[in-house]
Amino acid sequence: MSKDFDILLLKLDTFIRKYYKNQIIRGVLISTGLILSLFLLVSIFEYFAWNSTLTRTVLFYSFLLMTFFVLVFYIVIPALKLLRIGKIISEQEAARIIGTHFLEVSDKLLNTLQLQKAVKTKLSQGEMELLLAGIGQKAAELRPVPFNKAIDFNKNLRY
Repeated sequence: MSKDFDILLLKLDTFIRKYYKNQIIRGVLISTGLILSLFLLVSIFEYFAWNSTLTRTVLFYSFLLMTFFVLVFYIVIPALKLLRIGKIISEQEAARIIGTHFLEVSDKLLNTLQLQKAVKTKLSQGEMELLLAGIGQKAAELRPVPFNKAIDFNKNLRY
């Protein structure tokens, strides 16, 4: 493979890592809000209702269970994906996400990844050289584009 294509794959990997870091940051903010809201609701309900011991026990364990699910769904799962445990987004999915942010790149990036997959099939020497030249050319065109700028951490401020 060409040096430009290796750099392209490295930039895609950096984008995917930043994508999951963004999900973790968003998850921390959302889960904090949800857990605090749930805690306030349970506390206010318990304060005004004068519940029995059984009801308080059910409320307590329900709160713990909801907290556990919120933390797992919003923080633990994206953290595992950041560590590449489990199913992560593919390079093609990352290319589509990048393409929504950088419109001039969307088709070129996806096409380059598809050409790279075509190289792995059985081709003649001339076809192989032509595909590798096309991949190198497209990768060189995409080299100056900062893929990691497609993820903006400041959008998490609304959460």
